[in-house]
Amino acid sequence: MDSQRQFSPSSDTSTQLPPHVETNSTDGLLVELEELMGHEFFNIAPKKIYVYGQLPAHGVIRLLTLEAGFKYSPLRGSLKQVSIDEFPRYEALSYCWGSPDKPQSIQIDGGIMNITESLHSALVRLRRMTKSRLIWADALCINQNDNIEKSQQILLMPQIYSSAFRALAYLGDEADGSDSAIQLHEKIGDISFNALPEKSVTIEWLEAHGLPGYKDSVWLAWSKFWRRSWFRRAWVLQEFILGKDIVIICGRKKIQWKKFVSATEKMQEYNLLRWSASPEDTSDGLTDAHSGAAAMLGMMAVKSGSSLSSGIAYYIRSFSEADGSTLQQLESHKSLTEKLPGLKETILLLREDPSMIEPVIKIFENNMAALGLSELTFSTIQQPLIHLLSLFDRSEATDPRDRIFSLLGLASDGTDEEFRPDYNESIETVSRRFSLGFIQKGYGMRVLLLAGLSNEVPNYPSWVPDWTKPGVMERRVLCARALWAPSSAYAAGGDIESNIRISENENVLLVSGCRVNTISRLGMDASESTRAATDIFMLKPFFDEADDIINPDPAMVYIPTGENMAEVYWRTLIGNKGMNSAEATEDYAQQYEQCRYFFDNNTLDSLTSVEQLFSLNLYYGCVVSLLTTYRVCIANEFVGLVPTQTEVGDIVCVFIGGATPFIIRPSAEIDGAFQLIGGCYIHGLMRGEALKSPLWEEEVFSLH
Repeated sequence: MDSQRQFSPSSDTSTQLPPHVETNSTDGLLVELEELMGHEFFNIAPKKIYVYGQLPAHGVIRLLTLEAGFKYSPLRGSLKQVSIDEFPRYEALSYCWGSPDKPQSIQIDGGIMNITESLHSALVRLRRMTKSRLIWADALCINQNDNIEKSQQILLMPQIYSSAFRALAYLGDEADGSDSAIQLHEKIGDISFNALPEKSVTIEWLEAHGLPGYKDSVWLAWSKFWRRSWFRRAWVLQEFILGKDIVIICGRKKIQWKKFVSATEKMQEYNLLRWSASPEDTSDGLTDAHSGAAAMLGMMAVKSGSSLSSGIAYYIRSFSEADGSTLQQLESHKSLTEKLPGLKETILLLREDPSMIEPVIKIFENNMAALGLSELTFSTIQQPLIHLLSLFDRSEATDPRDRIFSLLGLASDGTDEEFRPDYNESIETVSRRFSLGFIQKGYGMRVLLLAGLSNEVPNYPSWVPDWTKPGVMERRVLCARALWAPSSAYAAGGDIESNIRISENENVLLVSGCRVNTISRLGMDASESTRAATDIFMLKPFFDEADDIINPDPAMVYIPTGENMAEVYWRTLIGNKGMNSAEATEDYAQQYEQCRYFFDNNTLDSLTSVEQLFSLNLYYGCVVSLLTTYRVCIANEFVGLVPTQTEVGDIVCVFIGGATPFIIRPSAEIDGAFQLIGGCYIHGLMRGEALKSPLWEEEVFSLH
């Protein structure tokens, strides 16, 4: 038998390295230098550097025994190898790595291992005073300097977290008023919002329900709580979703994750984070807060789908406390309501008496537990990898490749050969390889919708999205809306199967479609602006230039569709999509008028408070979401929105089976080939009109 497969659950080893032995760790060399100086000048005996023992190829992990100790005593522990078939009772740590610097240390089996400040803080917080604790922590239990071991251990992550009896989600030390923020979050969870008209939370409503006033500092503390890096960390996703019993720890506070559900949903649905806005706040800070909350909601949704019990609890809370307009979405959850015919009626009754929500949920959970339906069901969690990348679009990772690799344990296709994790590959190679895998699995058009030429990644083929950078969906938000609401999606290329294939040159993609027209004029490029208050008034020149290009005269007719130009105008500026990604309804026309009136009659200097901006409606939100990534265009007789990188002379084409038209540009490098600029909105070409035209002439485009 292979000698590498023979092992015992004994500790890894710690040795004193001789001067001539090289390690892969810069930290190790610095420690050696420090010890050499200490020995030469201060007669201090050198410390031993911890050295990992080799793991067998498959089915073995390390666990950390964290020894007991007082708060300020040095951290001590030991690592032992354990077979996945013989797991002892242990806890799994979920935390954010933070800075890669390693100013702290832990003694492991008599050796020293340097660790980050964040891991040191977590271990000090979790260490008991009189009893040791068995923990799995990635930075210690995986040799981070061994790429082969890392690639193998990643595939075991689902078992590691689902086998732990508890997951410890450590958000960090108490800071920025986090204790007050958690108290506010719990209070929001206890308040009923279902009688609130049109999801409109006012200052008066806040105060009437015992919540802090608009300028109370606790709102900013709440926002800063959601900006904590843990919420956006890529590895947290599977750690939280697969963990059986999650305890959220922040400073000295502990919260069970289920208590977080109700308030987090209300925060998103009623846009409560807007009350944390302040003049001194930054756009990036607000974006991080919203991203953290969105990630938590995504994790809760996926986790709640892991068992019938969790699913029932999630939907009861969601719909019992939601705005009345959201109730229609109940019909889209027939898989759950058919299993429990009385569920819908129960929700309607609970809306009349919200105080009964938690007691009713408890009854359901107890009944499901008695039937054995409360345990994690891994197969119900799994979704295709490309769906998970879209769902957790804002996740972040120290190693950009981990934005993809961290989701493999949750993906239904995560163990497929084309998606194997390989830390020896470059970032560019990983993105291209995974894009090819998605295309081979039939997701080619989804890949193209999220791709496009970018100055930030010049080495990528234009048809390869940068999966390793947060915000793939955000950078292509107009196209992404076709993925968020498939039932009301665009269908420029018809409801037929696309024709996409890889050429002999793996950098070139072959796509069938037709040229439609050419870009002849472009509107304002606002890609350098932000969503801060000072840049909100960029909408004024944006509207003015759009007036000049499209001319919203209601007496004029838009030739491609026969509509009046006033309607074409307001629909085009938002890609004819509302905030819920469904087709914009007629009431958006009135909202457009209100939005225009605001910007035509106000300036930044004339505002008396930031609160005035809160009165802006959904139309404003739709325009702002597209403002920095798209610009108005004319393409012969058509008008539309195109990516900001578009140039006059670029070609509008429709690919067979594509949700949107696409902008392409003749290549300067390969004769007869094109570069993909990105998907776009062309009014009058979004419902398959081009395929029905007598001018349709199919050709194969080579994209590189």
